[in-house]
Amino acid sequence: WTLQGRQLMNGTSMASPNACGGITLLLSALAARGERWSPASIRRAIETTALRTPNATGSAVEVWALGRGLLQVGAALSWLEEHGGHAHCDVRFELSATTHGCSTAAGTGARGVYLREPQHSSASEVGVDVFVRPRLHEEA
Repeated sequence: WTLQGRQLMNGTSMASPNACGGITLLLSALAARGERWSPASIRRAIETTALRTPNATGSAVEVWALGRGLLQVGAALSWLEEHGGHAHCDVRFELSATTHGCSTAAGTGARGVYLREPQHSSASEVGVDVFVRPRLHEEA
């Protein structure tokens, strides 16, 4: 809705309200049916059922460039009805990474692997230890 009928809005100015409204519809439908959900299951349903968008040439746009696609509330609800009761839908992963063999400003509390600075490429050997811990939803 805009104050001027000829005004067009796009980009994040409309994407955020649209996504919030769609997710609200999804949560409202689940609440009306008395179905349980978790943030992880909602995210998985939205990402799995999103409609990929084509670029100007008609080929699909890379997910990393444009996101998962267009929100499909009905498809997400159907996906949750089919998969919502499975514990694997609520699995989360806790990750930690430690870089050794070169100096790094991030230290042991790094949120990921960052090997772009000169000391990373000039070191004779750089190692990264990555630890992955799966965590199920508390009520699973």
